[in-house]
Amino acid sequence: MRTVIEITVNLQKPMQYSLLALIIALLIAFTPLIWKIIKYLIEYFKTGEKTEKVKEVKEEPFVPRKSLFVLKEEYLRLIDAIETKYNNGEIDTRELHLQLSSTVKKFIYEVTGVKTQAFVLSDFESNKMPEMQALLEIFYAPEFAPESVIQQRSADNARKVVREWN
Repeated sequence: MRTVIEITVNLQKPMQYSLLALIIALLIAFTPLIWKIIKYLIEYFKTGEKTEKVKEVKEEPFVPRKSLFVLKEEYLRLIDAIETKYNNGEIDTRELHLQLSSTVKKFIYEVTGVKTQAFVLSDFESNKMPEMQALLEIFYAPEFAPESVIQQRSADNARKVVREWN
């Protein structure tokens, strides 16, 4: 004999929250964000744009790590070494010009403190360095002249810029 037990479950209706209570809870949760947005908008409309406070930086005058005479001698030796590599067939015309350009740019950086390593032709013009601008104009198109003429002129021009730099 089996006994059947009847179980009944009375489910309650889901709790219903007032929409007003939900809005108040969200406002409390997002108050810091809302406050920052309001402050930004007030500042923006007050000045017309968001301005950042910039600290004034005093630049110390650049002092080269070595004397100009020593730097000139060092870089003239580097130019000679690059020319020797080219004459020995260790580097091609393109590499010759890349290395000469890089060497003279490093020389100018060490003498002036101006970070010329990433400069392009127009940067030298705007920084009032006509010697380097003229030199780069020569280096930019080495493939349009006979190779022996290019090599000799390029190395001589690089030496000239280093020797005559004040």
